[in-house]
Amino acid sequence: MKSYTVHHKTGDVASITARPEQLVFVPEAFCWIALFIPLIWLLFRRMWVVAAIFFAALATVSAIGVGLDIASWVMIVISVAMNLFIAWEGNELRRWSLARRGMKMIDIVTGKSQAECELEFFRRLGKDEAKTGTPRSAQQRTPTRLAAQPDDGGLFPVTGSGA
Repeated sequence: MKSYTVHHKTGDVASITARPEQLVFVPEAFCWIALFIPLIWLLFRRMWVVAAIFFAALATVSAIGVGLDIASWVMIVISVAMNLFIAWEGNELRRWSLARRGMKMIDIVTGKSQAECELEFFRRLGKDEAKTGTPRSAQQRTPTRLAAQPDDGGLFPVTGSGA
């Protein structure tokens, strides 16, 4: 099963149904493309700040490597580690970039594919509106997120967490 977070500017049912192309589905998964071409992936996803930080870090590591005459295999290991970081955290960084642009996470859906997740989201959206007669944003429904609790040191579902 695949999980996706759903992002939208307002989360209002009327604006979602009027312009569904404004929804952004971000997978909870390792990003293979970001592993091999991280900078291009970051730029393609319009993650300008993250791309600039990644480029600056890459340039700094390269300059230090050349300046200190570090072995080429060490530089390769460092570059691979940086690529792995972007591949593992790329979708979380994408969520952060969307939040910076004013996009709110409005739901979490699971399914066998992205298409199935999209269908599930719209099925739930229609059911919520039909059940209550009010737009989704007026219901103040927040998805269950995993968040660290300060007293337990672990990850447990917390309703309404902004983490």
